[in-house]
Amino acid sequence: MKIFTKSKLMIAAFTMAAAFGAQAQVLSGSVIGGFNMSNISGISISNQGINKSTSRSSVGGGISFRYDTENKWAVSLGLIYSPKGADYSGTVNDSTSEHVGTSTFSYQDVTNYLDIPLLVHYNFMSSTSKFRPYATLGIYTGIRLNGKTTLDYSFKGKINGMDSSYKSSPEIRNYYDRNNVDYGVVAGAGLNYDITSKLMIGVDVRYNAGLVDIREIKLANTSQKNSNINVLLSVGYKLWSDVGSAPAGKPEEKK
Repeated sequence: MKIFTKSKLMIAAFTMAAAFGAQAQVLSGSVIGGFNMSNISGISISNQGINKSTSRSSVGGGISFRYDTENKWAVSLGLIYSPKGADYSGTVNDSTSEHVGTSTFSYQDVTNYLDIPLLVHYNFMSSTSKFRPYATLGIYTGIRLNGKTTLDYSFKGKINGMDSSYKSSPEIRNYYDRNNVDYGVVAGAGLNYDITSKLMIGVDVRYNAGLVDIREIKLANTSQKNSNINVLLSVGYKLWSDVGSAPAGKPEEKK
C-alpha cells in the first residue's frame, strides 16, 4: 500500500476519534501489559533447509488512553512495546569434498516495535455498568526500535575424513533487513470492571495482522508480514467523567 493510501487511513481514523471524543462521557488512562505471541508469514521453507517454523512468545506493555461515550462507543490510543518475530529450525545434509555429515540449526528472529494502536470499541453494556464487555476493531502503526537474530548451529560428521562435531551460537543482528515502519489492522474483544468509582481493571485479547512487507529489500513473489496475538491486562484510572451528572440547565431539586 502506498504512503498516500496510509495517510488517508490515518486521517480518517483520527477524524473518527475526534468525533467520538467530542461527546465523550469518560476519559480514562491505563497501564497495560501481558503476553505476546508472534509469527512472520512468507518465510521460504524450500532451499533454506528450514523444516519447522514456530510462533515466538514474549511479553510487552505500555499505556493507553480511552474515551467512552454515552451511546456505547469508545475510541482508544495506545503506546505499546511489542516484540515480534518467529523461531525456525532445520537440518542440512552436507556432502562436499571436505564436509560429510549433518548440520542442525535454529534461529530466533526478533524485532522490537513501539506499536501505536488506534482502536474503536463497542461496549455491550452502558457506561454506568460496573462490568463492561466490548468488541474492538482498528489499525496500528509499528515503529521499529531494534532487533537481532540469534543462531544456534551444530555439525556432526567428518571433516577431511576425520570425525568431527562442533556447536556455535553467534548473534547476527537482523538476518533480514527490516523496514522502520510496520502497519496493519487489529480485531479483538475485552472487558473492563470498575473496582471503585475511579479505579478499574481489564483484560483485552487482540489479533494484529500486518499489511506491509517488513523487509527493506523486496523479493519477487514473496512477502513477509508480521502477525501477533496480545493478551493484555490493564489497570486504569478515570481521569474525567460526567456519568451520572445532572443535564445542563436542569439542576437537581432540593428536598
